[in-house]
Amino acid sequence: MLGDEKRLALVLLHGMEGPVEINKRVYDAPDILPVMPAHSTMDDQSITSILMYIRNEWGNNAGPIGKRTVGMTRVLAQGRVVPWTAKELNKYILDSKPAEGK
Repeated sequence: MLGDEKRLALVLLHGMEGPVEINKRVYDAPDILPVMPAHSTMDDQSITSILMYIRNEWGNNAGPIGKRTVGMTRVLAQGRVVPWTAKELNKYILDSKPAEGK
């Protein structure tokens, strides 16, 4: 929730399935639902509001996330129709980071 804003937006837009590791603990069904559904039909402002809420609730204190971040993330991942796996998401985020020194 407090990490990469783009990653969080991708999960909310397209959903996520399979196991996920958080703080060195692996979560998988039946501990979690097998698939988190996509919310890509929601508008950017609604998604931004949800992300701001979860990033700043339950003792979290993350900075703001802009509607533009959600909009650009939606455009960059346009065409995706299946939920992310943790492995795919990590690779996507890593591949989209600018190389240092360029």
